[in-house]
Amino acid sequence: ILAFMPRIEVSGDTAAIRSDLVAHAASVIQEGLYNVARHARATGAEVKVTAQPDTLTVAITDDGVGLPDPLPRSS
Repeated sequence: ILAFMPRIEVSGDTAAIRSDLVAHAASVIQEGLYNVARHARATGAEVKVTAQPDTLTVAITDDGVGLPDPLPRSS
């Protein structure tokens, strides 16, 4: 669905990540990149995954248009 390959960076002790967290992180990344493709009109994106002993961080950035200001009201 993306018209480009996102840059992926993984750091930390990934061997220690529990398998259920790997599945959750994959879902978060999939949804985040889907939102980039659907809404951002981006030409590039980056996914950074950092594993620490008690924390798994996933950050997705893109060069797209961002959110409208003000945000439309929704329920």
